[in-house]
Amino acid sequence: ARALPELLALHQRHGDDFNGFHIGAFWSKFKALARGRLSGLGDRLAPVCEQTARMLPELDARQVANVVHAFAKAELVGAGPWESVWAALPEAVRRRLGVYNPQELSNTAWAFAKAGHASQELFNAISAEVVRRRLGDFNPQDLSNTAWAFASAGHASSELFRAISAEVVRRRLGDFNPQELSNTAWAFAKAGHASSELFKAISAEVVRRRLGNFNPQDLSNTAWAFASAGHASSELFNAVSAEVVRRRLGDFKPQHLSNTAWAFATAGHASSELFRVISAEVVR
Repeated sequence: ARALPELLALHQRHGDDFNGFHIGAFWSKFKALARGRLSGLGDRLAPVCEQTARMLPELDARQVANVVHAFAKAELVGAGPWESVWAALPEAVRRRLGVYNPQELSNTAWAFAKAGHASQELFNAISAEVVRRRLGDFNPQDLSNTAWAFASAGHASSELFRAISAEVVRRRLGDFNPQELSNTAWAFAKAGHASSELFKAISAEVVRRRLGNFNPQDLSNTAWAFASAGHASSELFNAVSAEVVRRRLGDFKPQHLSNTAWAFATAGHASSELFRVISAEVVR
């Protein structure tokens, strides 16, 4: 299937023969094809959504994880036939948490947070499962996505953030890409869990790098996180300032510009060059 109508036509012809593998594959393909183009598809999605809700109890851990991640990525939220699936997903997830691998755990937390379906019971269960695990098996994306999900959902479990912080500090942060570093810092600041060891480790890594690999959101999120957490490392703010001044600020969205200005002001790091270039861009 190369487009959503073709994919839905395949389900219409063969859906009665779908098993768990097929329904998981359907939603994985749907996620890849959707890209926000859902207008007018509500009625056509009703049969496959009803089938998915009905089949959830018999799907395995990977298939359930694929469904929840696909629904969030495809932005199947709000009113629509997918509501029945969202209603059934928390119980299906809770029953399989013990056999989820690290990527499935982090993707599931991310998906529920992204979709605004952050039930306290579910997040408590995911938190308990993550804390119980050996976090050495989690890769950098798993760790940063999990922290981001809990911070975004407003579930600042101190045990979970403490465990992730200890693991990140123990790691070689050169393995984290810019988004993973900035998202981790953002999540800990947002959750109010400003571990000084964690922020020192991230600051040292950010300063060590060439910030040319950080996109505007990475730069503004990093500055915002350090200012919000009260960790205004002058080395870090000097490095971010130099990189922002070097950039073409037309690539920065209004939120990136305002967050960056706010962060430098809050941190008391009033770089005259940085404020001059942001001022010029805002006026333009």
